[in-house]
Amino acid sequence: MFKTLLALSLVSALSASSLQFEITYKPQGGKMIGTMLDRTILTIVSLNDQDVLIKKVIPNRGNSCTIVRKVGNNLKEKFEKGPLFNHTLKYAQKIAYRLKCDPSQFLEVEIVTDKGTYTKKFR
Repeated sequence: MFKTLLALSLVSALSASSLQFEITYKPQGGKMIGTMLDRTILTIVSLNDQDVLIKKVIPNRGNSCTIVRKVGNNLKEKFEKGPLFNHTLKYAQKIAYRLKCDPSQFLEVEIVTDKGTYTKKFR
């Protein structure tokens, strides 16, 4: 039994370290009724050969940036009320989120998946 547990922990550690994503973010702001809106669009593209379930996305370790909503590609997806997370991405598929924060505050993102956790620092 110990050998099985050790083998399982090694497999999960290897798969977590081999996770690959292309992550981009771009500012998208504007002015609304006299106040400036600071918005950032975060795009995550899977570079993994196996399907990956996105369980959670945590910008800035949960500080100073919050995910407002998922951003869709077409008009139907833009107004669709679906869950933020628990989406499966295949190779080259993407998901995008709108963040509420100043783009200069966006320093890192952590992606929690069924295969482990992936972290990317931007500075």
